[in-house]
Amino acid sequence: MRDILIFLVLSRRTYKDSLGEIKETVDISHILKQIKPSQESKSEAKEKLLKIKDMVNNGESFEELAKRYSQDPGSGSRGGDLGFTKRGDFVKEFEEVAFALNEGELSGIVETQFGFHIIKLIEKRGEK
Repeated sequence: MRDILIFLVLSRRTYKDSLGEIKETVDISHILKQIKPSQESKSEAKEKLLKIKDMVNNGESFEELAKRYSQDPGSGSRGGDLGFTKRGDFVKEFEEVAFALNEGELSGIVETQFGFHIIKLIEKRGEK
């Protein structure tokens, strides 16, 4: 009996090591308003994003608004879709907010070196 228990413990360790770890990922979309280095342009971009966020909160499609207003040349035409990403794929300010959101939740305005963003979390897959 003792030999069977030792075998089971050793087998569990072997399988645990061979399975590896799946890191947490999120499926996100965003709307980007690029900014020029003036206080006036920052204020205008923030104001525009607040209006867009209100439009989403009032039932308009985030994806359609991203297609219309996002200035991200890569994701704007795809409704802001950035797909599944893992930690380390984005700049710190963007990533911290994206991974803190709940599914379906919109962020506030997030400022990064690229401009201002509104982030929508589509789906989160935890560590498994």
